[in-house]
Amino acid sequence: MIEYLECSVFEEFWEEYGTFIKDSNIAFTDALKKIYVQTGKKFIFLIDEWDCVMRERQESEDLQRQYLDFLRNLLKDQPCVAMAYMTGILPVDETSRWYDGYRLRRFKHVYNPRSVVAAMRGHYFSNYWTSTETYEALKIYMDMDFDGLRADIVRMLSGGGVRVNTFSFQNDMRTFRSKDDVLTLLIHLGYLGYDAEKKEAFIPNKEIMGEFENAMGAAITLAYYSARKDYKIIRELPAGRGFADIVFLPLPSSGKPALVMELKYDKSAETAIRQIKDRRYTEVLKGYSGEILLTGVSYDGDNKNKPHSCVIEKMVFDAEARFS
Repeated sequence: MIEYLECSVFEEFWEEYGTFIKDSNIAFTDALKKIYVQTGKKFIFLIDEWDCVMRERQESEDLQRQYLDFLRNLLKDQPCVAMAYMTGILPVDETSRWYDGYRLRRFKHVYNPRSVVAAMRGHYFSNYWTSTETYEALKIYMDMDFDGLRADIVRMLSGGGVRVNTFSFQNDMRTFRSKDDVLTLLIHLGYLGYDAEKKEAFIPNKEIMGEFENAMGAAITLAYYSARKDYKIIRELPAGRGFADIVFLPLPSSGKPALVMELKYDKSAETAIRQIKDRRYTEVLKGYSGEILLTGVSYDGDNKNKPHSCVIEKMVFDAEARFS
């Protein structure tokens, strides 16, 4: 591909600047430099859809690397280059992953306008919803857990859809009789998208997925609410090389073991345990002496009969802060 690009452009260069290039076998970049030295004129490059290779050859990392190296050698810090104007749609693709996904029969792509504007102004893709309000609302609805609602949310987190009957909803944000009522409300509030043909709810984009992941972690915290008399519970605690999802720090008078918990969906509980060890999350407990329970919890989005699995390993810190 790179040879084709160079040859195609070089043919046009030869017609226009052949008097300055004596060797037709000269490299393309060297030809540019010779022309610049003899004429004193710099070149302006216009490249339309420069990211076509990145989008259409996603499986070929070698080709992408060669292409980027070609552009870098051609344009970066070259005295013969006045400027390069390159168009592409990769930023649009990323915007779509973050903020698109609300489907209507007539319009296939509906974005969250507030988030798009915030991302364009800040030059940064992030969650621009009012995080505290969203987090608390989702936490309340998920804690209801009508008819296995949490398991369905995990299924949606893994990219699947959940069948929902939207006709039972009474337009009431306080009265819920079934899982369908809660899911329909979440569709109305924008937390879920809805496929009218399949009659399925789904998580529309990366921005909303982050909120559900936070709320799922909060659901675990709520499930252990009774442990607060014995533990200080901390979510997303900086530890080792990363952040431990949930850490239970025993209060001095409790006599209980410490817990380090990692949550996964559609990955094994053993993977969660391995991450705790590989990233050394237990280093946050330096100075602690006693048992530590490493807890890996996995939610299976495809298994309706067993929505989660758990693996627990016991470790002990001795007085010299060594594991046994």
